[in-house]
Parts: sequence; C-alpha cells; structure tokens
Amino acid sequence: MQLSKPSALLATGRVSNLPTVWSNLIVGFLIAGGLHAEHAILLFVACLSASLLYVGGCFLGDAIDVEFDMTHKPTRPIPSGILMRSSIFTSAYAMLSAGTVIPLCYSYLSSGTVGAALLGTLVPLSGSIIAYSIWHKKSPWLGLPLIAACRIFLILTGYAMVQPDGLNGSIIGIAVAVGAYTVSFASVARTESSPSPFTWRKSLITLMLALPLLCFLVLRVDLSAARLEASIALSLYMVWMLSAFHFLKFHKGKFVAMSLAGFCLLDTTVVASHSVGAAVATTLLFGLALLLQRWAPAT
Repeated sequence: MQLSKPSALLATGRVSNLPTVWSNLIVGFLIAGGLHAEHAILLFVACLSASLLYVGGCFLGDAIDVEFDMTHKPTRPIPSGILMRSSIFTSAYAMLSAGTVIPLCYSYLSSGTVGAALLGTLVPLSGSIIAYSIWHKKSPWLGLPLIAACRIFLILTGYAMVQPDGLNGSIIGIAVAVGAYTVSFASVARTESSPSPFTWRKSLITLMLALPLLCFLVLRVDLSAARLEASIALSLYMVWMLSAFHFLKFHKGKFVAMSLAGFCLLDTTVVASHSVGAAVATTLLFGLALLLQRWAPAT
C-alpha cells in the first residue's frame, strides 16, 4: 500500500526516533544541573534544535541515497515518487541550518555571548550529521563512528546548553557509553538487508548489557546502596534488551527498532539515581517512541 504524503514525510524524517533525541538531551541537562523550572525554555530550545537537526539529517540521507534505494528499496517515498528529491534536499538544508543557528542565537540573546563548549559541541554535531548522511552507505568504517559521533555530540550539546563554557568528565563518559550503544545496534542495521545471520551476537549482548554498569561507574553510583528507582530502571533496560536480542536471531529490523527505543531506557538508568522526575520523563519518552513506531518506521 502506497503511503500518503504526510505519512511519507513522517517516515522519511524518522519522527518515531525523536523521543530518543529528547531523552538524550535530558541526560545532558541533568548532569549539567539544568533540570529545573527556570531552564524549561532552554530545554525547549534544545529539543527544537535537536529535532530539526535529526529530521534534517534523515531527509538529507534519504535524498542522497536515492540511487541506492531505487535498486534496493524502491518503495521508499523518494524513489517511489511520493516525495520530490529536490524538495527534500531544500527542506533538509533549511532544517539543518535552523537547528544549528537557533541555540547559538538564543545563547547570545540571553547571555550576550556564545560559550566555547556550546560552539564546540553544536557545530561538530551538525557536521557529524551531514557527514553521516553523505558517507554512511559508502563506507562502514566511516558510517559507524559518524553515527556514534552524532549521539555523542547530542549528549554533549545538551550539557553545553546549560554549561556553555566547559564540559566535565562525567558527561564525556556518559556520552561515550551512549556512542558505544549506538555503534552496537548500528552494526546490526548495516546488515539488515542481508539474509546472513549476525555473527557476533554474544559479544554484542555482553557489551550492550554492560553499558548501564559503565554509566554507574562513571557517575560513581554505589550499587550496594542504589535507590529503588535505579534498580527498577536497570531491570527494565535488561529485560527490554534481552527481548530485543531474541529477535536478533531471526528479525534484524525488529532488533534495530527495539534498540532505537531502548535509548530512552539506557537514559533512564543514567538519570534514575539522581532524579525520579527525569526517570519518569525518559520512561514516558520510551513509550512515546514505541507508539510513534506504529505510524512511522524507526529505520
């Protein structure tokens, strides 16, 4: 069944993954000490900017990949003729530009300056998105680190929105863990169109299940005295990922979609020992991601 134009736009923009973008930003804000009422507008600006960057990057990637998709995925919106390639290119550049400029303008208008950390994370974030859109089909050796860089700089940008003059070791460690999570499921996504089984499943399980523990170590969470919320968050993440790994045996696409939503549960394990409200928010975003996947595919 052919998609309607609105549905095609939602699919091309991968809007079902936007809750995972907002969830990552919440982590950055929390570690920066910025999850307070007075930072509500700042968080909105960050989410708006990151949403524009994410959707713009997805638009750009699909516009660039149209020749590949005409051969391998001809039912996608652009090769099937539902959406015009030129319009998608124009929209992509407009969103990427706006997503980069808005936080810089807001920072300047609110404080009279643009912090070095904000400039040093937001510009690489935009650059990583554009580079990934160009290179992800051409080289896995570039595609995987570039998609990891997108999530790493997203976390760091969230932190820098609150603390625009510098980063600390904790946020860098958490960002690296999120980057490792990204590379892990993206390595499966790269083989999604291949009927061959995924060959390093056990190593992937070990790595992805260990990542919350790495986050606890970075944040110096005392596991022997961990709050109930942290234990619940960790349990939810473990159950969800073990379910995802069950599907990896025979349905790579399902595993990738579940892992994308799982970003929010990984974020929940990070924030749960510090803020019940943030843990509730990231868990609700997990549910929203699953709900949106009913209307727009995650990949």
